[in-house]
Amino acid sequence: MARAVVFAYHDVGVRCLSVLLAAGVEVALVVTHRDNPEENIWFGSVERLAREHGLEVATPGTPDDELLSRVEALAPDFLFSFYYRHMLPPAFLAAARRGAFNVHGSLLPRYRGRVPVNWAILRGERETGATLHEMVGKPDAGRIVDQMAVPILPDDMALEVFRKVTVAAEVVLHRSLPRLLDELAIAAQEAGKAILEVVRRGFEVEAKHDASPVAHARSGAPPFWISYCQWDYFDLPKQARDFTATLKKNFVSVQLFYIPSESHISEVLSLVQEHSQLVDMILGVVR
Repeated sequence: MARAVVFAYHDVGVRCLSVLLAAGVEVALVVTHRDNPEENIWFGSVERLAREHGLEVATPGTPDDELLSRVEALAPDFLFSFYYRHMLPPAFLAAARRGAFNVHGSLLPRYRGRVPVNWAILRGERETGATLHEMVGKPDAGRIVDQMAVPILPDDMALEVFRKVTVAAEVVLHRSLPRLLDELAIAAQEAGKAILEVVRRGFEVEAKHDASPVAHARSGAPPFWISYCQWDYFDLPKQARDFTATLKKNFVSVQLFYIPSESHISEVLSLVQEHSQLVDMILGVVR
């Protein structure tokens, strides 16, 4: 089960948190805002929804070092931001092992920043929408995962458009979440199949060469190593580098060594992490 820390507020926060809970995501902590008594609170309460589900809730004034330590201790797979009113510092984003994602109320890259619905109406746009994207250091600038457009009709008020955007946010997260949750399994399957293909191709030409590509996995837990050998297979060095990049993206400790010899170049990947979900899954394919 994937573990997430959720920063959320407003109706978008309520609906998107509900999507995560319905999908069985383990929400280890919900960070939200205390309602301002001087503000007209016409929207749903993330804190109320979280407490109804028995979730841990934090309401700090700003994302501070104390909260960062708490988030890091939880070691979440994902960090989500759903209309949370503070930009999260890079240290928070780095605490999520498999990615940090935000839902923004516009069709990015248009209308980055605050109150995007209001700006879309003021500029006379005929549509806006919701975008799920990766969070990076710059606001609303990360890779777009998915987005959905909604119409802005001539007589629409801001509240009516915002309600459409809220539905779009829920839909976008709902249809994107399975892909986000499955990325680790897909990466493991692809990596394992690539290793086996290298082994197969190496064995087919073994009689013609003095060495062959070998994939070796210990019968127990990691670490394990894999070697790639290049002869006439010019794609193998790239394959080794791509495989290494896949592992590092999933926070597996891996080293890539190049070992030249008379007739080939060998790339040896040494996975040195004591335990990793991705490593375990790759082993399941390779064994």
